[in-house]
Amino acid sequence: MKLGYIFLAAFVISFGIVVFGEAGVLSAYKKSQENARLEARITKLEEENTKMASQIELIGKSPQYLEQTIRKSLSMVASDELLFEFQD
Repeated sequence: MKLGYIFLAAFVISFGIVVFGEAGVLSAYKKSQENARLEARITKLEEENTKMASQIELIGKSPQYLEQTIRKSLSMVASDELLFEFQD
């Protein structure tokens, strides 16, 4: 009977280590979730990188696109234009 309890305790401890241990099932699940999140972020960053590379290429090829980009990002107006700013 005593031997049965020892085996039971050993089994419970082993099971706990397998499930909750540093290299256990729960840890593996959390790491797979983190891996999926990081892969999604990598995909998003690759898409942004591709978009920026095409914008850089357009800026180099098209002076009009360069002007449009500068004017949009710096809120600049041409000398023959008026800028109206409305406040709430």
